Amino acid sequence: MEKLNIKPNIPKAALEYQEAVIKMLLNHQRILAFKKEFNVDDDFIRRHASRFKLWLDQLALCEGCQGLFECRQESRGYVLNLTVENGVLISLLGKCKFLLEEEAALAHLNNFLINDMGSQHYKLRLQDFKLDHESFNYLKLIDFVRSWLAKPQFKALYLYGSPGSGKTYLLSALANELALKDYKVAFVHVPTFVSKAKRYFDNLDGMSNLINDAMHADVLIMDDIGAENITAWSRDELLFPILNYRLESKKSTWFTSNETLDTLRSQYAIDQKGKQSNTKAIRYIERIKASSEPFELVGENRRNL
Repeated sequence: MEKLNIKPNIPKAALEYQEAVIKMLLNHQRILAFKKEFNVDDDFIRRHASRFKLWLDQLALCEGCQGLFECRQESRGYVLNLTVENGVLISLLGKCKFLLEEEAALAHLNNFLINDMGSQHYKLRLQDFKLDHESFNYLKLIDFVRSWLAKPQFKALYLYGSPGSGKTYLLSALANELALKDYKVAFVHVPTFVSKAKRYFDNLDGMSNLINDAMHADVLIMDDIGAENITAWSRDELLFPILNYRLESKKSTWFTSNETLDTLRSQYAIDQKGKQSNTKAIRYIERIKASSEPFELVGENRRNL
């Protein structure tokens, strides 16, 4: 039987475009460098022209990029790379320098057993604080935090003051500094922690892991204590065992609150029926007093600065 000789009917414009692409590739500096690095010839480039064109197009998206915030790649922070193994062209997705820098800047977060910080505080450091126009009260607090960080000790601070005074902001920076020193840190936003624990009522392992992380962290920061939905259960079965264990184990615990210790005691003075009960509230507050010194942060609302 006579063999049919069928040739694809490719439009002239398409052929001309293909030739133009190949010509561009064979004269492109990146392709010339690729040929030299992997010892491939022009025919290799021709056979994989579409992949090399895609590679150059992807790299072009990165030109002039100033950081991940303006990344134009489909996968943020990843760029297409080409290599040759045993004569085969291999496509790989690799991390760009900005993603690598970002991951390095956030590597300390692996030392957080619990992290309820706002993501905007993940890179916050004490060195970032502008202190030129701060009050004596604030400078005294910063000095204490820096001294404590240089030589951590058991007793920390119960930091209280009006909303927006900078309590959480400062202790977020402290938490990051500790994590950078390889301390295991638990940054607990108490209202979030209590809500999370309630969701674990039907998951005893989850509840146990949550409590153990708070108990055993090298340093625990209890942010916004007293702002949670207070019940006898959250006080006696959840928070008290954590504070008591850490007190007996001499593990450092920091606190932030909008309440003084006296008003905090009043808030926690409830029994299982929702009535006033000072005994357990006093027992609870005594654990806080034994673990920390009260410090009032005064001044203007720093959220407006």
